[in-house]
Amino acid sequence: YFFYGGLKSVSTRYYTTEDKDLVADYLADKLAGYGYTVTFDAFNSGSTACRNIVATKTGTTYPDEYVVVGGHYDSISPNPTSQAPGAEDNGSGTASVMEIARIAAGRDFERTVQFVLFDSEEQGLYGSQHFVSEAVTAGRNIIAAITMDMVSYYDSHYAVRIEGETPWEWLMAIMESNTDLHTDIGNQKDYNSWGSDHVPFQQAGIPAFLAIDYDYGSYPGYHQTTDTWSQIAASAHIGTQITIASAATLAEVAGLQSDLSPVDDLPAHGPLEMVAFPNPFNPQVTIAFAADRDLTGEVVVFDLTGRRVAVLARGTFSKGLNQIKWDGRDLNGRAVSSGKYVCRLQAGDHLSSVKLNLVR
Repeated sequence: YFFYGGLKSVSTRYYTTEDKDLVADYLADKLAGYGYTVTFDAFNSGSTACRNIVATKTGTTYPDEYVVVGGHYDSISPNPTSQAPGAEDNGSGTASVMEIARIAAGRDFERTVQFVLFDSEEQGLYGSQHFVSEAVTAGRNIIAAITMDMVSYYDSHYAVRIEGETPWEWLMAIMESNTDLHTDIGNQKDYNSWGSDHVPFQQAGIPAFLAIDYDYGSYPGYHQTTDTWSQIAASAHIGTQITIASAATLAEVAGLQSDLSPVDDLPAHGPLEMVAFPNPFNPQVTIAFAADRDLTGEVVVFDLTGRRVAVLARGTFSKGLNQIKWDGRDLNGRAVSSGKYVCRLQAGDHLSSVKLNLVR
């Protein structure tokens, strides 16, 4: 459900449906409301008229150099014309693009930034192919494309895959660095580049990568009528982390100019800061945090690939100082190897982490 000239609801975003057209109008209106110049990039997918949504902010120093942030907004299922909710694929990537656009709206960049929501990806990347073809024909100099597809699910790996090709290692490395610096998720660069909207950019010689959750291949709702919010609600916070890393990558590549100002919509309660001591440690580390109220959640240790290693605590954490110990053992009680790990607390609207260094 959403408000757009009244309360609306859609059950599919399949490329031939009126529901998808309504969603396109809604997204375009939201982007225009953020202050962007918004256009529809029209094309045909077979005999069906389709539309990419393009929101543009002109660069202050190099307006003829473009950085694209994109993802597809259409969906598919075995019963696509009536029920293709597409929460993970690719409502999650669409939400990431929209949120980065919202945060970027009040800031200036040296290069021109375009936020693009592609249509008809599920039919064969038709929307991104058309956009890239038009850009190449027009001589637009796209220096980088950041695309997102399926970013809000994890099972055994709390991590992002950065999918690209060797010639664009520099761009993938920026995303890798920002994931390490600004998030608590693991990451892995993947050079088997296929199947989503980054591919047409790469085929045209444009640096591009796809951010996708590590466990997308095991997602049970993939291209099913069951790809709903309930399937990803418990893991959707990984999408926030991938969005943060992607936003930081945009800022670096496009040349963020404005001073960082406080972002709205922060949780009502203060942030939790986790500390660990001793760190490096052997054989045991204490993780401590102070809560401003009683919380319910869990404290989990992950390795740097995002694989869940140990659950240290689950349940209620009391207001005040909380201390939890880890003896360097995994879920099966086996001693883990030396290396770096991430301890993460999730409790309601609180999310905090600290990196641990085990030295045997």
